[in-house]
Amino acid sequence: MNPHEKIYRELKEAGHGGWGGKKHQERLDSLDRNLNRLLDYLQITSGKVLEMGSGAGDVSIWFNKRGYQVTGVEISETAVAWSREKTDGSVDFICSSVTEEDLLMNQTFDLIVDGNCLHCLFDEDRHKFYSNVKRLLKADGYFYISSAIANNEGETAVIGPLDRCFVTEDHLKKELSSHSLICIKSWLNVHEKYSHFYGVFKHKA
Repeated sequence: MNPHEKIYRELKEAGHGGWGGKKHQERLDSLDRNLNRLLDYLQITSGKVLEMGSGAGDVSIWFNKRGYQVTGVEISETAVAWSREKTDGSVDFICSSVTEEDLLMNQTFDLIVDGNCLHCLFDEDRHKFYSNVKRLLKADGYFYISSAIANNEGETAVIGPLDRCFVTEDHLKKELSSHSLICIKSWLNVHEKYSHFYGVFKHKA
């Protein structure tokens, strides 16, 4: 069983609202602050949004409530079903891997959101993820990353029940640059053992 599927089953059976368990509301408050900061910077009020790693639907639903046309991609069947239960069908939740080569063929989006998914991907899967983002992002679109990162090269930390791929901010930006995506805005939440990176990227000119 996919580890995300196992975790989402446990969270739902325990009666939690989504990822984070007992800290789900705290997570929602953080999402609200950072997504509002994102939209204040971008100054876009409509368009097509894709969430990569949509989990139990919190971020996708947040954008949908604000009038955006939203698609969420998530590998856990339980999480996808849970997301659909929370909505009236106005969000298109798809059960698939974010690394699938033919993901959402012939579609493009104004804004692609990393739903705290990137830091769960390793090695070749990270590059497949970036390739999909580059292909699915409109020429003038934006890619938003929310990712745990290392404070210093070579540092690691354990967060929750899943392995995380920890790289530094500089390493992360170089990864994106190698896929012709450049950072135009970023901010950090700094913690003692690791930090959390928020960044806005666009296609290189």
